[in-house]
Amino acid sequence: MKETIIQGIRWSFGGQVVGTALNFLINLILIRLVAPDAFGVLAMIGVFAGFLGVIRSFGTGSSLIFSQKLGKTEINTLFWFNVGSSSVLAGLLIISTPALTLFYREEGLGLITTFFAGQMILEGASTVPLALLSKEMRFDRLFLVKVVTLFLSGIAAIIVAWMGQELLALLLRLLTTAGITFFLSLWLVDWRPAAEFHWPCLKRHYHYGSFLTGSNFLNFLVRNIDDLLIGRYLGDQTLGYYNRAYAILLFPLGNFSRVIARVLFPVFASLQSEVQQISQVYLRVSRTIAVITFPAMAFLLLTADLLVPLLFGETWLPMVPIVRVFAILGAAQSIGVLEGTIFQSLGETRIDFQLGLILKPMMIGMIILGLWRTNSAVGVASYYTVASLISIIAGSYVITKLLGISFWQIVTNLFPAFSITFFATLLTYLSLLWIETSSIFEEITVTLFLFWPLFLILIRIVFPGYWKEQVGTIRTLLKVKPEGKR
Repeated sequence: MKETIIQGIRWSFGGQVVGTALNFLINLILIRLVAPDAFGVLAMIGVFAGFLGVIRSFGTGSSLIFSQKLGKTEINTLFWFNVGSSSVLAGLLIISTPALTLFYREEGLGLITTFFAGQMILEGASTVPLALLSKEMRFDRLFLVKVVTLFLSGIAAIIVAWMGQELLALLLRLLTTAGITFFLSLWLVDWRPAAEFHWPCLKRHYHYGSFLTGSNFLNFLVRNIDDLLIGRYLGDQTLGYYNRAYAILLFPLGNFSRVIARVLFPVFASLQSEVQQISQVYLRVSRTIAVITFPAMAFLLLTADLLVPLLFGETWLPMVPIVRVFAILGAAQSIGVLEGTIFQSLGETRIDFQLGLILKPMMIGMIILGLWRTNSAVGVASYYTVASLISIIAGSYVITKLLGISFWQIVTNLFPAFSITFFATLLTYLSLLWIETSSIFEEITVTLFLFWPLFLILIRIVFPGYWKEQVGTIRTLLKVKPEGKR
């Protein structure tokens, strides 16, 4: 299992590094070419399209990975089920255009819903090919799908945006991303769809998929009701700031935590009865994630007012306080994202759903309260962050019962990374009060060379065993042998 995880992380993380660099560069160019309100309008329809996307596959992709034995008829049935359900929901999205126009008081949404409908059908068709690649642990092929898709769709969007078609550029990127992903994944997987459909094949996926869909639906409500309310009551420009700040929050999740989670899910699913082995890997992986994402988000917290205008331009300055709030949430969610992997790989999607029925309404209430009390995007972000921290703690407690470990083990497991990050951030902030700089670039450089050396020195001195383990993990991933063993 260890070698499988290492190989999977290498390919997945390699793909994420290349993909992140491409995505960052493409987004940076698009932000310069496209006005904030275009991103805001897209986010409005994205809320409803995303909701339909949650119920589209009925959890069949994850259920396919979780299942131990699958026949060709069963795989074909799942494929056509996804194509059919996606097509029906895409049609529903299109005919909902008048209602969306009335709700948002925004004209010209017909083109946007049409593009989102096309994306939905193609994503539905991609569900089974991508799930098969993941189940077979063909992370090298998933790497190829990701990189090629990002590059080609990004180039197309930049060309159209440069020609002055700002909104069309963003829409084209959505559609080409889904289309290229489908055709490339189908070409790379060792399976081709056949014209067969057998209803009984769906039965054994019902229990797993229904609760997973319920959990995904609750998560969707929490992660999108803020966009919906801000777009409705604070306007598309404010939503554009909030949406882009949230995208920065997703950076540690999408670029590290979820990379590891995608690798662990098929591996853990193949070891469903080996709970002790899964718990040991979970604790070690959590430590590695924390030692990277905690300081990264702390550095973002320190430099948000410098990085935002430097990278995105003065127009985006209003999102600085939102970024700072979400930096705290990003650190916590980088660990919390593993909770779903544990629930799914152990087949406990019902427990995950029941937990969500308690926690998600609380989070939605906090988001509404934040908007009502502050009437600002920063207030919504702050209340959302507090609610998310409560939810992550509660989820971690339930995970301990499934894995046969104590909650105190999780606390002590993350304490080194948390404590050293806190003190490194505090010392850096106090030091900057006494240091004068003449430019944004100089201040970022000073902060960089204060914070990161402080973090590394402190963690090596205070927690030498923790330091040694993380260095060993990095050497293993990079295949670097320790000195004296060459």
